[in-house]
Amino acid sequence: MRRITLSRSLTTFYLHPMQDIYRFVRSDLSRRFSFLRGDARFSSMMSITTLPPDKLSNLQRLCHSDPPVEKNRLNFAFVLYLFKNEQLGGTGFYRWKEQAAITEATTLESENPDKALAFLEQRFPTYKKPPCYMTDSTEIAERIADIPARYNRLIFYSGDIPHSAQISSPELLTSDVGKGRLTLNCFASVRPNHAI
Repeated sequence: MRRITLSRSLTTFYLHPMQDIYRFVRSDLSRRFSFLRGDARFSSMMSITTLPPDKLSNLQRLCHSDPPVEKNRLNFAFVLYLFKNEQLGGTGFYRWKEQAAITEATTLESENPDKALAFLEQRFPTYKKPPCYMTDSTEIAERIADIPARYNRLIFYSGDIPHSAQISSPELLTSDVGKGRLTLNCFASVRPNHAI
């Protein structure tokens, strides 16, 4: 996992909304992460985190990995932090301890959230506690890295690595885009240029 901080002014990205970021991924990161620069498909969205812990769904209380878009392609993600209050939290990366159970819980969640919650409460002590954002190791997953938020920092990572926003001060969350946890979230589906 590599941390890359952009040195350019954020103004550049406002003038050329996504083209500069996509170009940076294709030209620079394709060399570092070994995928074909000409066969990258991108999607992006702005996101502001606002949910208080008691409103989180069963699976929002966990880290997650990004679902594969297409067979024989790699998934990467990148997040650009667009907020200045670092207490709003960066991103944590995890290793599953109980991946099979989480897969089962995900299936149950799509069928019936109440059944999923009953399963999770029976299996994991974490689910007997009040809901909260995942910010540390639990019996479900071990935290292996933590990238602090910095204004205008871009992080790039494999979507296969379980990850979660590190929100330890949810009382600071707000829907005010000038003060809230605003991020630009982008996803890249790429074709590897050799076996990784």
